Amino acid sequence: MASALVQGASRGIGRAMVKDLVARGTFTTVYAACRDPGDVQGLGSERVTVKPIRIDLTDNESMRAAAADVMEGEDPLALVINAAGLLHDASTGMAPERKLEDLEPEAIRRCFEVSVARPH
Repeated sequence: MASALVQGASRGIGRAMVKDLVARGTFTTVYAACRDPGDVQGLGSERVTVKPIRIDLTDNESMRAAAADVMEGEDPLALVINAAGLLHDASTGMAPERKLEDLEPEAIRRCFEVSVARPH
């Protein structure tokens, strides 16, 4: 069999993708990558193991550690879904903008940092 990885697995589209992959039963393991692995506990089934992976897309070491966790798996990775994104962040006061004049440069930078993450 094979495994799948869903990045951004704790909410919205990513969480729905994890649930769908588990329901389909196509993969033996679904890696559910997100900032808080507790958010994806209990999504597995008898046939499909969901392995929570902690990842912070703004931290290179976190990305390396997540990649190492996935590479330790027994089944080859056959599917990767990146559903990561950032609309708001309570820790920084970032909220969805309703008007152009509400845009904050720091919030835009943070949004890009998460939404188009790549190792630096």
